[in-house]
Amino acid sequence: MNVAVIGGGIVGTLTAYYLWNQGCQVTIFDRAAEPASATSRANGGQLSYSFCDAMADPQLIPKLPGILLGFDPAFSIRPSLQPDFIRWGLKFLAECRSRQRDDNTRALLTLAQRSAELMETLKQQFGEHADFTQHGKVVLLGHEVDQETLRRIEIKRNLGLELAVLNEQEIIAVEPALADLAEPPVAGIYSPNDAAANAHIFAVCLSQYLVKKGVVTRYGESVDRLVPVDKGRCRIVTGADDKAYSAVVLATGDGATKLLRPHGIKLPVLGMSGYSWTFPATEASPSTSITALSKRLVFSRLGNVVRVAGFADVNPHPARHGTRADTLRNIAAQLLPKGADYENPTENWWHGVRAMTPDSRPILGATALPGVYTNLGHGMLGWTLGAATSEYVAREITKNGG
Repeated sequence: MNVAVIGGGIVGTLTAYYLWNQGCQVTIFDRAAEPASATSRANGGQLSYSFCDAMADPQLIPKLPGILLGFDPAFSIRPSLQPDFIRWGLKFLAECRSRQRDDNTRALLTLAQRSAELMETLKQQFGEHADFTQHGKVVLLGHEVDQETLRRIEIKRNLGLELAVLNEQEIIAVEPALADLAEPPVAGIYSPNDAAANAHIFAVCLSQYLVKKGVVTRYGESVDRLVPVDKGRCRIVTGADDKAYSAVVLATGDGATKLLRPHGIKLPVLGMSGYSWTFPATEASPSTSITALSKRLVFSRLGNVVRVAGFADVNPHPARHGTRADTLRNIAAQLLPKGADYENPTENWWHGVRAMTPDSRPILGATALPGVYTNLGHGMLGWTLGAATSEYVAREITKNGG
């Protein structure tokens, strides 16, 4: 089978790997000049296998007025009257019920556990230079542990996940760097099995390996349109080529909407912006991955640097990206003053757009357009879930013969 993957980020590269592993001839298309240059370029780095909670949550509803008015620095929403925006928002609100949230979270955690299994093999092959660490993760709650938090932890434990509820002293015992928090930690949740790694470096290493194995990479080449042809195949039209493939996988995040809309297919995805900085590590930098839940902020140790990432901005004005990135750095420096060398970033701030579905579940498998499949909509969890979703889509394609 001759299969094309559109999108060369971490999800697209993993998709190509599993297709090649299933015996397919694979071609990767991406408009960027090298792998993982956009959303995967400088993401948070955390492999959050134990913390894949769906974003749609009944506890978010009371916060929406403050978010819309700009009172919550972790979120920014610029409303739009576009039908797709309104449709997505209504579906998101419909998912903000306890039962839906629990079902969505269970589905995400199941994918994450499969990804964790697959990553054990992948990191042995391709993780040498990607700064893989498995020092666990601490989620700082910012409030006392309540019954709802305990109920959610129990759901995860029933799925086989190892989680511990920590008080202030226990948090600092797990990660001594958190003794330097601007405010003493109230409570936290700890998972020893979560990990961190540099998704960009991993994707580059994996792409180089695939090229050696015969996978064709066409970076710097945009796909203009998809054209269905006979026998369930699909043509890819670019500025340089026009060729039919047995199957096409869209791993392009919200960019897939442009290719599918002419065929009457509307995907329930919305671009959600996030930001990051990469700073030199200090002697007081944490080794454990940290998430400050109330601030939607993460700290990830990646070798000699600390990646600070976060925020969830819907439909932001491009002119505000730099301002939002500066806000992120300021909050991180205030929260954990000794956590990194905030004055000397190793590279400029990054902005990425994550394709988010209303229920937080990625959109996987065949579309209504013959021969075209999707592996997208992972939101903030592309690095965490990508191995499992890519394996699934590759198997679907080979099982169906395209």
